[in-house]
Amino acid sequence: MNQKRILLGKVMFCIFLMGIFNIASATNGNGSPGDFTILMVDDFPSAEFPWQNWSKSSLDKLGVRYEIVTTEEINQPGNPARVRLEDYPAVMWHTGLEQKNTLTSSERFVIGQYLEGGGSLVLTSMNAADELAKSGKRWWLKRYLRCDFLMPNSPLFEGSVYEFEPLVGGDKSIFKGIRFFIDHGEYDTYAADDLNLIYEECDPIAGGGGAIHCASFERIAGNLGIEFEGPVLPGACPCKLVFLTFPLETVHPEPVRMEMLKRILEFFRAPDKTFFELRGTIKSGKNPLRNPENTRISLKNTPFYTYARRDGSFILTGITKGSYTLEANLFGYTPVFLNNIRIPPDNIKPLEISLVPFSEPIEEGRGVWIVRDIISSPEAIKKIVERSCNTGFNALFVQVRGRGDAYYISETEPRADSLSDQPPDFDPLALFIELAHTKNMQVHAWMNAFYTYQAGVKPTSPKHVINRHPEWVLTNRAGKSLWHYTKEEIREHPTEGAYLSPCIPAVREYLANVYMEVVKKYDVDGIHFDFIRFPSSGNRIDSDWDLGYSKLSREAFKKEHGLDPMDIDPEDLEKVKLWDDWRRLCVSRLVEDVHKRAHAIKPDIRVSGAVLERYHLARDSHCFQDWLEWLQNGKIDTCCVMAYNTDNPLVANRIRMAVENRGKGTVWAGMSGSWRRRQGKGVIESIIERVELVRRQKPEGVMFFAYKHFSDEEFAQLKEKAFSVPAKVPGAPSNLR
Repeated sequence: MNQKRILLGKVMFCIFLMGIFNIASATNGNGSPGDFTILMVDDFPSAEFPWQNWSKSSLDKLGVRYEIVTTEEINQPGNPARVRLEDYPAVMWHTGLEQKNTLTSSERFVIGQYLEGGGSLVLTSMNAADELAKSGKRWWLKRYLRCDFLMPNSPLFEGSVYEFEPLVGGDKSIFKGIRFFIDHGEYDTYAADDLNLIYEECDPIAGGGGAIHCASFERIAGNLGIEFEGPVLPGACPCKLVFLTFPLETVHPEPVRMEMLKRILEFFRAPDKTFFELRGTIKSGKNPLRNPENTRISLKNTPFYTYARRDGSFILTGITKGSYTLEANLFGYTPVFLNNIRIPPDNIKPLEISLVPFSEPIEEGRGVWIVRDIISSPEAIKKIVERSCNTGFNALFVQVRGRGDAYYISETEPRADSLSDQPPDFDPLALFIELAHTKNMQVHAWMNAFYTYQAGVKPTSPKHVINRHPEWVLTNRAGKSLWHYTKEEIREHPTEGAYLSPCIPAVREYLANVYMEVVKKYDVDGIHFDFIRFPSSGNRIDSDWDLGYSKLSREAFKKEHGLDPMDIDPEDLEKVKLWDDWRRLCVSRLVEDVHKRAHAIKPDIRVSGAVLERYHLARDSHCFQDWLEWLQNGKIDTCCVMAYNTDNPLVANRIRMAVENRGKGTVWAGMSGSWRRRQGKGVIESIIERVELVRRQKPEGVMFFAYKHFSDEEFAQLKEKAFSVPAKVPGAPSNLR
């Protein structure tokens, strides 16, 4: 009885809100956006950023009525005089950049109530997504704001990859066809520090997807806006939401800002659409399902989806009608397609969907990075191959070039010092290939590229590339080579050690030949780049850590652009960008060259690279590793994204970003087994959970750093709980087909 009263109350409240909405609409017969009063909530802590004046000016120009209140006026649930969001058909809530409590528990409560009651909300908040995700409130973020946090970025600051990047509206969003820039001008310090990149996502309890990206960067990956229409919970009134991780007042040019605001108001005023609610249960005959909560149920060709709960039940909601195909997907089971599902449903009888386990091996790469320090004897290699096979791995990434040395028989690279106790004919790479291929496992030659030796130490072999060509080492703006940095100076930045310069054509040619020697002489299934970038500490032209200024590098840049990079003024942003773009291009040139040469020799070889998970830092002046561009333009076959984080949903989101933007290439999800233990949960349990979340994003493979970090017991659990379904490495990437 109580549930019926609650539901009836929600319905009556929806009717009440619609009445307010219609009354407001009736006050102006021309149908302009100014037909109702908007409540503007001032939650910006800095009085020095005049967002109110900008907002009022925009609304005044549109003829919209508004009232402005502070958060203190709505955060008093016990005070009958407080301002109630429910009394307004639309709310604009703007938050600033607090260090914590961007949205307090009281604020989240009133926002949640408002959305459950069918309100229309535009929320702009630069860092709420980050803060909520990291403070254990991810469920609230998914349920009420219909998104999940991906990563912070600083798009407005000088030197950032996002500084000059335009944004565009989503093709299916209210901002379709709009192109704009974000610019805080003199107020950037107050307006933004870390704008959040986000992804549409739903909480299973909330009942389904339906959110779409309404604002994304035009040329590079990153979503800054969510648009949603529908109930945030089963039985709740349909609401309307626009969530932006940038202040709307900072959109430029001004006519575009006015158009965006106008479209938001039109979205809020539009008649409600037909909503549906579809319930059901996932099962697998008489056998219990493995991890039913990872079952994705979706309506094909729509944005509506949900995940089952732990008991196998699901609720799917949305705003469409017609006849559709319902798809149920769970890793390790044959997908189920139910055709001609009527939406809205003809009856309220729940669906029952039965999943059948795969009978044949699935296609999934399962790789493991094997560090060079454990492959110095035949006995060690035999044990590694045996354990890896028993665990269910099908691809071994064996480090055979670590610090400019060779764990194989090479004509150009010196033999690794750790092999000095072995016979001269002992060949670790050849033995791995021989043993692994008999067990149907692939072997990929993992070879460090530009990172060549630790700083402040002289290689023992005269054959070492740094001893032969010290002029090839990266040099800072003051002319100091990384090789001459002390260990203390390296730790100060920090970075790994001495790198060869990607900017010197002779270096790229030398490294390409190193890779080609392995491709020609060994039956490897792939070659794998590591440290295919500049050092980790950023390269800013106005810092003493800016790198790439050796004589040979400067000559190469001047030959192409007629300019010595030493003559570039740090304030000349156009020339600074030219210099940064060229250094980024130099890294990409080696990747593309090796890819072309390798496939000319072995058409089916896989050229892959270990890449940094935070793309905007990788591509930016951080280290000039533009790995999404490599994937999108067929310069590499596979990027193994090193998502070494213990926040499992965050890892999954970053893999999703890579998968959705991979273009012609493929993505393997790289995870770590060495990071600190999560509170209340051991490493292997967390890793198994991580694998399941990552698989939802549909990468071509999963892999782990590193083999030596797993105990026998942990490998046994990985086999039982994550690798129980046999798998084979997928075929050639799409850019080879």
